[in-house]
Amino acid sequence: MIRRRFARSAGCLAAAATWLLLAVDVARAQESAATRSAATLPTTAPTTAAATTTASSPTIGSSTPPIGAPIGATVLFDGEKTDGWTTRDGKPCTWKVLEDESMVAGGGDIISKELFGDVQLHVEFWLPKFPPNVTGQARGNSGVYLQGRYEIQILDTYGLPAEKHGCGAIYGKKKPKESACTPPETWQSYDIKFKAPKFDEDGNKTKSARVSVIHNGVTIHDDVEIDGPTRAGMQEEKPGPAPVMLQDHGNPVRFRNIYAIPMKPEPGDNRGGSKPPTTRPAAVRPAL
Repeated sequence: MIRRRFARSAGCLAAAATWLLLAVDVARAQESAATRSAATLPTTAPTTAAATTTASSPTIGSSTPPIGAPIGATVLFDGEKTDGWTTRDGKPCTWKVLEDESMVAGGGDIISKELFGDVQLHVEFWLPKFPPNVTGQARGNSGVYLQGRYEIQILDTYGLPAEKHGCGAIYGKKKPKESACTPPETWQSYDIKFKAPKFDEDGNKTKSARVSVIHNGVTIHDDVEIDGPTRAGMQEEKPGPAPVMLQDHGNPVRFRNIYAIPMKPEPGDNRGGSKPPTTRPAAVRPAL
């Protein structure tokens, strides 16, 4: 089995820079459409790394290098086992762990045992290569569902214009600012900053969910409002934390290096934080 082990300090520096890019636009080099660069910024991630660092997005056509989880992160998949996940109905995860320390979709959607409110989430994914006659939603379809409700679409749309059902879209609601896909059979990354919806004491929603997304080092959503659940996830918005869901759409999409950092409320944000419940909620059921 291939083992990916990096110096902790280097992993922390890279992760801290990636999280910070969620708050800014990525500075892209004008000389070449093939290379994009991210700005140097102070860190906010809970690590012991130095205060500043620089991260660069991958050259288009190449895999994103794996990024180790920073100190303090909750590791949801470490490349060895899937016991941090269950099926929607609470049964053990059916996805297989491969020799490259990824897990491959198969046997239905999976949800994390850990529950989250406001959170920063890092996910790396790999899409299979299909022949040209396979088109649209059949090309490596999957998705990352925040709180099991709000999908950031995964799909092979390399070389295609950004649209609201393509890779990086808030599915069916908001297209990414641009397409940042690399080709199939390369590793890609999402870095997501998610603010959960907020509710009053009577359970009425007072603020919608918001999300920022960096795809392969490129900011594709910047603090975008999500007015309600997307298709195929949990359809009822409720107070409190909820799981991350990874979609099985019948394609052998791979995932690796998944970790999360719960966030505290920002100054002046009256949404409040979400504390994990002492017991797990009822099993997630597919939408009708």
